[in-house]
Amino acid sequence: MRIEKIMARLRAPDGCAWDREQTPESLRKYVLEEAYEVCDAIESGDPEAIREELGDLLLQVVFQSQIAKERGWFDLAGVDEAISTKMTHRHPHVFGDEKERAMSADEVARQWEERKAVEKGPRGLFDGIPKAMPALSRATTAVSRAASAGRVTPGGPDPLADALNQLAQLGDPPAPEAVGADRSDSVEALHFGKALLSLVEAARRRGIEPNASLGRALSSWMTSVE
Repeated sequence: MRIEKIMARLRAPDGCAWDREQTPESLRKYVLEEAYEVCDAIESGDPEAIREELGDLLLQVVFQSQIAKERGWFDLAGVDEAISTKMTHRHPHVFGDEKERAMSADEVARQWEERKAVEKGPRGLFDGIPKAMPALSRATTAVSRAASAGRVTPGGPDPLADALNQLAQLGDPPAPEAVGADRSDSVEALHFGKALLSLVEAARRRGIEPNASLGRALSSWMTSVE
């Protein structure tokens, strides 16, 4: 790939000072930013925007792979090999012994999870949910897993009522001069968080995706105040 050669040149001793000083940790924020920009481009439906943003996201894969190569960990070919092996193993109905049998999308998804479980061994209910994922997305995934496994979900039998109960315990708002202060560790913040978690469960029961719902409401509000 041309971009692989470009990145190697940028990281060379006589390359770009900024690129040379980057680390996997310093690049984390760019991986997230580029992924979100890809999502925005997809939402726009503009093919050229999608192509450009996918290129920016690919750059982050190449960048991380180049740093890993310099450290003797792996290279871009190793990344390609890992994902190619995973994809062929998890699609036996296409590449393996089961390729003669037609499968529905639901069967494919179930098979994917079964093979993933075999590959990774015994795992906890919430293993694999990235801690770096935004809290609302993380909560949505965790609540969905708990429900699928028949476990207790947030908010009890009536999550909407529980959310209102949690909000009722917030008490009076702080004085104007205290607004803006970080109170994330306060008891009120805990009640607020529990209310949000119960709302995530209420949304799941109604077939509503919380991120999409919040995004739609946010866009509408932002448009109204511009």
